[in-house]
Amino acid sequence: RLLLQRRAFDKYHSGGLWANSCCGHPRPDEPIVEAAVRRTREELGLVTDLHEGFRFRYRADLDNGLIENELVHMMFGRPAGALAPDPAEVSSLRWMSLDGLARDIASTPSAYAPWLRLYVEHGLDDLSGALTALDAA
Repeated sequence: RLLLQRRAFDKYHSGGLWANSCCGHPRPDEPIVEAAVRRTREELGLVTDLHEGFRFRYRADLDNGLIENELVHMMFGRPAGALAPDPAEVSSLRWMSLDGLARDIASTPSAYAPWLRLYVEHGLDDLSGALTALDAA
């Protein structure tokens, strides 16, 4: 299963939409995995070991006339402890199977952030493989 976050409603873009567990950008000279661990702690209140599963490039038109053109390092890990999401970042959380997520995105795409829709549409096999590898570890 994949942890999803519903973005806080007052975010400057994509507020109230369901998205992947956590998003962020590295600071100058900050290693990618360290940036992911930092953002997971800041957004979800969770300290966990993360490893890179794969990379995904996308371009998406967002609300407010914004465009994202990003190379994403997809990180994976298991939560070790209770989640304590920052309400300025996250309005709610839920766990979903990849099959359930794909079905829900197909039936209600407007409920999901554009990048998550692209991850599922074009990267479902990579997501599934990364989650399977995590389970086997």
